[in-house]
Amino acid sequence: MFEQRKKRRQIEYQIRDVEDRIQRTADLEHVDMLALAVVNLRWEKERYHAALRQLDTDAWIERAKKHHLKVPSDEADYWQTIDIDQATKQTLLTTEGQHFIKTAIHEKRFRLIQQWGWLVASLVAILSLIVSIIAFLKK
Repeated sequence: MFEQRKKRRQIEYQIRDVEDRIQRTADLEHVDMLALAVVNLRWEKERYHAALRQLDTDAWIERAKKHHLKVPSDEADYWQTIDIDQATKQTLLTTEGQHFIKTAIHEKRFRLIQQWGWLVASLVAILSLIVSIIAFLKK
């Protein structure tokens, strides 16, 4: 998790650097090379945004694996494919997929509490009975 935050900050810094380079190129007013430079820098910026989107998807998938959940890969509502360029396609988790993972984690935790809740409640009741008996005997 800490590595992902560090990587996210690095990518965001690189995006700001590309935006600054676009601005510097526009300020220099080299009209003959301006269009090509801006297109190349926007392509580079889009690559960094794609890396951020992939980082978010990887974080959600790791979260699902941590809780032993499997996101259906054949469910079209949970995944979207983005064309970065002609050769590169990116498969990302949609908001429905993120909601599926979040809901499944909450349900799993709720089932765990239901499964073990009676035991905890029984132990607390027994311990309180023991403490009250000890307090009564000390009087």
